[in-house]
Amino acid sequence: MIHNLFFSFLSLFILSSCAGGKLVRLSQFDYELGETAKLTVNSLKRYDGQLELEVLGLSMKEAMIAIKQDEIGCGVGDDQYDRVSVLNGKDRMIVLNRMTYVEFTIVCLNNTDLRVEEDPYIIIKNIYDFTNGKLGKSLGSDVKIKFK
Repeated sequence: MIHNLFFSFLSLFILSSCAGGKLVRLSQFDYELGETAKLTVNSLKRYDGQLELEVLGLSMKEAMIAIKQDEIGCGVGDDQYDRVSVLNGKDRMIVLNRMTYVEFTIVCLNNTDLRVEEDPYIIIKNIYDFTNGKLGKSLGSDVKIKFK
């Protein structure tokens, strides 16, 4: 009996160790960018003067699509953040395909704290066709996603 209890606890310990401490979030928010892409926001964190979004992206087109990192903006209410950086993007672009989700993080920084009572948003200036490793025509522009 004691051996069975010991092995049960040992099994639970091993299983919890294998999870690697990765945080699993049950609430997600899905946003469709017209007919071009789907973004799933796993996490939205607000700090003093900072907004951080953990995002999964997927192309809804047969071809790959791309978003230039320098064409992503963030804001709260009517105010824009001073600096925006994207982590996990390659070659200053986020390239999405139809088969697998691409994970990236958008970090928006400001020198002063913005109004907490206002809803944050991101804006994507252009979404491009990305065929044969080259940017093509714009498939959508000025896409704004507001978070409540």
